[in-house]
Amino acid sequence: MKFIVIWTRIMQVMLVGMAFLISIGALMRYVFNHPLHFVDETAGILLLAITFLGLAYVEKGGRHVNIDTVFNLFPKKIKSVLARVNWVIEVLWAIVVLVFVSMTTIDYYDTQKRSLSTDWLLYPFAAIMVLGTAMLIVEFLIQKQSPLSFFRKRSHEHDDDGKEISSK
Repeated sequence: MKFIVIWTRIMQVMLVGMAFLISIGALMRYVFNHPLHFVDETAGILLLAITFLGLAYVEKGGRHVNIDTVFNLFPKKIKSVLARVNWVIEVLWAIVVLVFVSMTTIDYYDTQKRSLSTDWLLYPFAAIMVLGTAMLIVEFLIQKQSPLSFFRKRSHEHDDDGKEISSK
């Protein structure tokens, strides 16, 4: 799927950009004794964007952190119950995050709240969190028709399209 490849490249460019900014910021601060005040804030915004816009991508590929060793110790019936409980917790967590970041975004928009060092409006960046969380919820609903799929995906490698490429 072309969209996944493009999305991956965007995340990679943002990560490289963040690393470059932090390096330049450290160089300017410690070598030239002239700190760039926008660097920390910009790197934080890029980290926020990478994290929230990457949630659904990581979920699609089954790459979220998981403790398979413990899960695999249980019998099949308990695994099924645990997987369903896990799925419900994931969805509830995502809904809570979506509600609160939406409320924060609306507040930032209404008050026209700005960042401290760059004086940027904050609501567009908060909206990134809303978009990323909404995409995660959609991915939960699309990919998790069977909550057990959360644990099944972990035993296989997946390419950028979420297709299995090899078994472990």
